Amino acid sequence: MTYMGDRGREIFETLDWAPSVAGQDNQPATPAENETLTGVFDRFERYVRPKKNVIKATVEFHGRAQREGEPFNKFLTDLRVLVKRCEYDDEDRMLRDAIVVKTKEHKVREKCLDAGDELTLEKAISIALNYETSQESLKVMGGGEAHVHKIKHVNKTHKNKTAPPTYKGNKRDSSTTKCNRCGYSANHEQCPAMGRTCSKCDKPNHFAAVCKTKLIKSTKPKQRAVRQITHSSSDEENEYTIGAVTASINSSAVYAP
Repeated sequence: MTYMGDRGREIFETLDWAPSVAGQDNQPATPAENETLTGVFDRFERYVRPKKNVIKATVEFHGRAQREGEPFNKFLTDLRVLVKRCEYDDEDRMLRDAIVVKTKEHKVREKCLDAGDELTLEKAISIALNYETSQESLKVMGGGEAHVHKIKHVNKTHKNKTAPPTYKGNKRDSSTTKCNRCGYSANHEQCPAMGRTCSKCDKPNHFAAVCKTKLIKSTKPKQRAVRQITHSSSDEENEYTIGAVTASINSSAVYAP
């Protein structure tokens, strides 16, 4: 009682102890449970021993799956501990099935299924350990399935980054409502044509692509300056005069005489 401590003595006082039993046929009486050292030890052991809950243990066993990056040996050790609490008649079979169903490696599961009825617990463990060892060796050599998956993922990401962006708001699309000022989709906060001058009619706040001003062809004939050479004769000398003549040009050419 001295070495139990305060907590041990409190538990001692709350426990139900078996009473002493009188002896029969000249047999000595059996002392009370709390009167012998063996009785006290056995009673305390029953007190601290966890209560059994087979249903809870079964749920935990079937819910245990191999985690990403978890070594197979650690996964197997946890399965062995959990299956002991389930009180199965054939623990080896339950462990074998758990390895096949709960392993994180698809190829391990595939090889176990290929074995069919010949698959035993030892064989399932061997398949899983051999696959794990081979993957570690391939990683050391710079190859392996994991390396290939990583390259594929990087290439896909690079492809997505280099793809040219599309801007739905700036693209002229006949299937959406167009802005009558810029010709693009009307789904924009501020029209890009505001404050701009049309290059077609010189009016503000719209682009030439949507300008509604019609061009009127001028009927006024164009003026072209041509040179005319006149000749006059006199007794003393010949005089030549070059002067500018304006001629009307419609559809026919005008030539200097």
